[in-house]
Amino acid sequence: WFDPVCCSVHRRAKAKNGGSDLRRALDDIGVALPPGRRKATSTSMLTALVEEESKALAHQFNEVCATMFPVAEMANTVAQQHEYHARNAVFRDHRQRDIQGALNLTNELRSVMERYIAVEEEHQNKDNDRLPMTGIRQFSLITHSFGVPTISGVLALFQNYLTALLKCTGGVPIRDDHALHCGQMR
Repeated sequence: WFDPVCCSVHRRAKAKNGGSDLRRALDDIGVALPPGRRKATSTSMLTALVEEESKALAHQFNEVCATMFPVAEMANTVAQQHEYHARNAVFRDHRQRDIQGALNLTNELRSVMERYIAVEEEHQNKDNDRLPMTGIRQFSLITHSFGVPTISGVLALFQNYLTALLKCTGGVPIRDDHALHCGQMR
């Protein structure tokens, strides 16, 4: 049940002089495959996954993070650590600016990741050589499309945490499935 692309790559790799042809083709798209035995190439657990499996794994990981990670509890815990200082208006304003700055930077990075994901999906069945951002593309290829959406999901989780923390530092109650409020647990 290999798709035609996998069969083509497999055939070229086994053909006479196929290894060097395959290395040249991979080098053209920015993936370096050293000559020699497989052990010379860096591998990971993701190497064994098919691209669709890794996309499904990334999606499920993001779902678990979005639904199960205790964002409000973490924000509440951190806010309580600074509760004494938060009574000082200057400290509280400085802290809120810091958190807002972190939220803005995280949003910028996540925006870049999301743009790449959209471009990758748009070009999935088209000319992939036109994909921008070579470094992030190589990272995506190496992680079999697991890395970029997963990092984007973790950034979304971090944004949710920062938003909850910002609400805590302003004294605005937050709620989630754990029924937590800033400064107190129900």
